[in-house]
Amino acid sequence: MSRLEELIQELCPNGVEYKTIEELCEVQNGYTPSKKISEYWDNGDFPWLRMEDIRANGKELSDSIQHVNLAGVKGKGFPAYSIIFATTATIGEHALITVPFICNQQLTHIHIKEDVSSFLDIRFLFYYSDIIDELCKKNTKGGSTLPAVSLDKFKKFLVPVPPLEIQREIVRILDNFTSLKAELQAELQAELQARKKQYEYYRDKLLSFASDIPLFQLGKVCDLQAGKAIKASEISDIETNQETIPCYGANGLRGYVGKSNQKGDKSIIGRQGAQCGNVCYATGKYYATEHAVVVTDKGYFNSRYLFHVLTHANLNQYKTAGAQPGLSVSKLNNVMIAVPDKKVQDKIANILDNFEKICSDLNIGLPAEIEARQKQYEFYRDALLSFDNSYFVNVERERERERDEWHSGLIKLWQYVFGYAPVKLKDIATISRGGNFQKKDFVKTGKPCIHYGQMYTHFGVYADKTLTFVNNDVFAKSKTAKPGDIVMAVTSENVEDVCSCTAWLGNEEIAVSGHTAIISHNQNAKYMSYFFHSASFFEQKKRLAHGTKVIEVTPVKLGDIKIMLPTLKEQERIVSILDRFDSLCNDISSGLPAEIEARQKQYEYYRDKLLSF
Repeated sequence: MSRLEELIQELCPNGVEYKTIEELCEVQNGYTPSKKISEYWDNGDFPWLRMEDIRANGKELSDSIQHVNLAGVKGKGFPAYSIIFATTATIGEHALITVPFICNQQLTHIHIKEDVSSFLDIRFLFYYSDIIDELCKKNTKGGSTLPAVSLDKFKKFLVPVPPLEIQREIVRILDNFTSLKAELQAELQAELQARKKQYEYYRDKLLSFASDIPLFQLGKVCDLQAGKAIKASEISDIETNQETIPCYGANGLRGYVGKSNQKGDKSIIGRQGAQCGNVCYATGKYYATEHAVVVTDKGYFNSRYLFHVLTHANLNQYKTAGAQPGLSVSKLNNVMIAVPDKKVQDKIANILDNFEKICSDLNIGLPAEIEARQKQYEFYRDALLSFDNSYFVNVERERERERDEWHSGLIKLWQYVFGYAPVKLKDIATISRGGNFQKKDFVKTGKPCIHYGQMYTHFGVYADKTLTFVNNDVFAKSKTAKPGDIVMAVTSENVEDVCSCTAWLGNEEIAVSGHTAIISHNQNAKYMSYFFHSASFFEQKKRLAHGTKVIEVTPVKLGDIKIMLPTLKEQERIVSILDRFDSLCNDISSGLPAEIEARQKQYEYYRDKLLSF
């Protein structure tokens, strides 16, 4: 039992008291000293906080970007160790301020009342402010004006007030978690930068060709054309129902518009500004502005290779000097580009795309890991501050989910880069024992079932029908396998037959007898069954098998079986090939058995002819 759990059981076994913000804190909206009075702003050193301060410097602040003169401050300002909330315009942000300050009218300030400070810790209230942020988002009013949170509603928000010792233990946990999260994210960011450098290294190596690779002027092998101007008012910063088309400008993606002027998989070069020469890759329909040059291949390139080689070319070096640097299409036309064989381009593009994917894809690799850490922190924070009796159960479930997600993410990453992932069976499956019915329980009709002995005599790689049945009462007490599960006999008289199995592909659950393992997984069921019939599995099960008269492989030991696991798509392809071979070898109407039967009939014909004197 954790220290926190002990404290909750000891100090508040019947739950936690909740109080409103106005019962606990002084609440006041911020203000802006008049900009018309220069005295309020000249040579000021008193912090005046805005949303920009939170965006730029985080959620614990001891200074501000802009300052005011004390002449513009009402009274002494807001006291140190106050919390500010965004309650107008950008709602759902907060910060702890550790010095005296004032803030603008988009922010609401709260400070613990003097008579409350003996039983409420400011840092506990600070951590609970994430939940207050969510309450703010759910209680906005708007219409034609900016969205805002009513001050009256804000004051009525409830805050848990557990005993001070519990508050401080929660603060200690979250302080440590915050510190660890920050350290981990810094490490991950450093790792991400290292990966990007690695990607750039491999890109440059792969694109540094020998002298025998032909070079062409870019304008000879591609058409380069600048886009068309569009009003800034027609470009949305975010994708909306009306603005769904990506718009590319001088620095890549500029926003979204309601119309397109380009389509297809093409590279786009930014042609204006200090960062001109940047290259991005566009697909489908999109809009290119006059500050973007669209590169259209004349049939010489793999489009992804062209993107990588243009990125490698450092096009910024060709910009014009001056206050507003730029790139002319005529200069870009003269840039020399290596044009190797298409097969070489395909291989280079594939390798570099894999590296780039790891570096930048939010679904795999390090960016996904960084995002996962943030979600993990938010889960534990919210769980700690909910004071629900299920907290400790939920935490354990979350830990299990994290382990599953970590394994799943790692497997997908390996599969993406290498085509397969080295896994243990327990990483992708749960393994349980069958049991609770015998042969004497069989009935003519009822619920379908598989007895372990049938594995040796009847079932092959897969099955969608059973030989036997049990009644409803026996079924209800039995262990069952779902469609897609593997049913495996884990005892036998010899090593060859132990672990005989079948993939259950029927439409309903089936009862499974003792001396079996039920393997539930998220892979292609037939692929898994084919693997369990392979030489690789046979060699591994021999090392796991034990016994003399009866040979057994325990379900727990099965979890350590190693599999080189391809993607689900590749599993499907392999299964289709093996199914055709299986049909060729075993189908009586085609393949070798049919051929053998035909040869037998031919033999009998000639035999009878030869022996008919």
